[in-house]
Amino acid sequence: SVTGTWSNQGIGSTINVECSKPKYIRNGTETMTCRIDGNWNETKPACIKIEWIPTALPNGFIPWDLESTPLQIRTNSTEGSILMIRMLIDKDDKYNYISGVTVHLNSHVTVQMSGCWLTIEAPAETDKIWTIARADGSLLIFCNGVKLLNYKPFESNSSECAAMWEYGDMLEEIDFPRADISDYYRAVTGCPDITVENSVTGTWSNQGIGSAINVECSKPKYIRNGTETMTCRIDGNWNETKPACIKIEWIPTALPNGFIPWDLESTPLQIRTNSTEGSILMIRMLIDKDDKYNYISGVTVHLNSHVTVQMSGCWLTIEAPAETDKIWTIARADGSLLIFCNGVKLLNYKPFESNSSECAAMWEYGDMLEEIDFPRADISDYYRAVTGCPDITVENSVTGTWSNQGIGSTINVECSKPKY
Repeated sequence: SVTGTWSNQGIGSTINVECSKPKYIRNGTETMTCRIDGNWNETKPACIKIEWIPTALPNGFIPWDLESTPLQIRTNSTEGSILMIRMLIDKDDKYNYISGVTVHLNSHVTVQMSGCWLTIEAPAETDKIWTIARADGSLLIFCNGVKLLNYKPFESNSSECAAMWEYGDMLEEIDFPRADISDYYRAVTGCPDITVENSVTGTWSNQGIGSAINVECSKPKYIRNGTETMTCRIDGNWNETKPACIKIEWIPTALPNGFIPWDLESTPLQIRTNSTEGSILMIRMLIDKDDKYNYISGVTVHLNSHVTVQMSGCWLTIEAPAETDKIWTIARADGSLLIFCNGVKLLNYKPFESNSSECAAMWEYGDMLEEIDFPRADISDYYRAVTGCPDITVENSVTGTWSNQGIGSTINVECSKPKY
């Protein structure tokens, strides 16, 4: 259904059940009301998927607009079996068949237009789905997603063929004068629903022919791998393979060359090391530079079993946790340099409050250039931006799941009343 789930419906409240068109139709009541005894007044309806219709079922011509709604046929035709479809273009007042297009479907496709024959080889599969459409004056035929025919009668060398299909406002109807009980037809109303996990939209439903979707991944934790735009083709298939949203992984510290622009206040820096007592990862945070990009002043951090912070000759040493595997977080807030290791805060240093004039002068709080590099990096060390906290799910809460929560964001957990 369009809504899917109705929650927290009080006594006397009414819901309207609408199925997701055009793929589903409702079987049952449209409206339900919550009674005073806490029960619904009607049995829950169902949204039934529109199935294929047997070609042997119709009698006579069926009104059909091949331009707005392509015709799709499903056959298991072998070499010797034929499904014939007649597309009526004109008729007299007595509904007599005057002119049109007849299509014979078997191992190949034969298209007949008043004596003008076109034969096209079809794919070898026994089970076939054919799509017949009209666009820009052309007759289009696909089989199992492969375009077999794009025929423009006006461009034909045969005057018989060219005169057959007048492009414009016309009567269009179909029938199946030679149909098998195993053959089925349906209207092509759009493309299958598509879900891209960890994308902003998540799922695209009820996309009609010609509609385009743009896949944007949930930043900053995911990036797209594959195409950005997908279009629903006339045969009911997407024109591109579905992309994926890939989680951003750690980046080797040994990879960058030179300084990397970085705002430690809005985006903390996180380092992952497996440093032992004797190994060091050095990070330089550039605070100032001259016009030639020379390193003038800043902060150098040595990470090993303890942390040494150097600010132009002012040294601070802090003991780190004993674990070999460490995740360090370096940030700036309210004029302070903050350093965490494995979730433990090791440093909250305010240069302005330092007794050392050397240290106090080093880090001017305000709008400044901020860049980082790794002059002494090991291949086993990695870094990344800290963009927020992990997604969190609270079952039976009103919100359910909180995703892409940035640093400093707050969530309020409200349980689904009155049951929880």
